[in-house]
Amino acid sequence: MTDPFDQGLDKACAMRLLANAHTKADYRAYQKTGHWKTVREEALLYAAFSCCMCGRADRLQVHHKPLGYQRLFRERVDQDVTVVCQRCHRRHHGK
Repeated sequence: MTDPFDQGLDKACAMRLLANAHTKADYRAYQKTGHWKTVREEALLYAAFSCCMCGRADRLQVHHKPLGYQRLFRERVDQDVTVVCQRCHRRHHGK
């Protein structure tokens, strides 16, 4: 497991992330960590740089599945995140 306290986050933010009690601001801070950047790259490689819903290869985003939010800093790319294009991500969230 990556040490969440060694990712440039303040201690309170890291604790909320680990406890799955984080705010949107905490999650945005998490997305700037080196750990998330590594998970994101691994997920893109795992998905062969294509959307899991439509197969597109542009405007890709890495999306946490519901249980993935509970395992921040411990994500498994084969279980906790998925790769979707921007259009499918919006559809998934009903926008």
